[in-house]
Amino acid sequence: MTRANRDPSRLATRVALVTMIGLFLGVGPASAHGLLISSTPEDDSLINTSPTSISLTFHDYLGEQAKVAVWSPNGSAVKVLTTAVVRNTVTVTVDPTDQRGRYAADYRVESTDGLPLEGSIHWTTATGRQVKQVAHNDVDLDQPSGSNFYWGFLAALVPVALLIAGLRLAALRGRDDKGNA
Repeated sequence: MTRANRDPSRLATRVALVTMIGLFLGVGPASAHGLLISSTPEDDSLINTSPTSISLTFHDYLGEQAKVAVWSPNGSAVKVLTTAVVRNTVTVTVDPTDQRGRYAADYRVESTDGLPLEGSIHWTTATGRQVKQVAHNDVDLDQPSGSNFYWGFLAALVPVALLIAGLRLAALRGRDDKGNA
C-alpha cells in the first residue's frame, strides 16, 4: 500500500462520501405509501345533498389514530358524530346540514408505521339554503405525533454515527500504521 492509501483523512472522506451516497440513493418519497385513493363524496364533486357520512380510503392500512374535521360552506364546523377506522378506510358520520355550497373535510390519519397522512377533500352540494361562502383554510388537526420525532431522530443519528465510526476507524488504523512503520 502506498502512503496516500493509508492516510486517515482520505479514508474518513471516503467513508463520509459512501455514507452520503447511500443516504441519497436510499431516500424515496416518504408519503407515497399513504396516498388517498378514493373518497365518498369524491374530491371536487357536485352532489345533490349534504352527506351524513364521509369515507376516505388510503393505499395502505391505517393505524388506530384518525381525525377528520368537516366544514360547511359558511365556515362553521360540522359536528362529527362517530369515527371508525377499518383496514385502509376511515369513515365518519356527521350531523346533517342544510347549506348549499362548497364543503371541506380535513383529515389526519396515521399509517401502521406511525407516519402521519394529512390532507383535505372538497365537494359542493346543489341543494340547501343559500349562505355566504367562506374560503376554507386547511386546519392543523394536531401536532406531529411522538413516533415521527423518534423516526426523524433516528434518521439524523444513523449517518452521524456512521461518520463518527468511520473517523474513529481511520484514526485507529492510522495509529496502527505508524506503530508498524
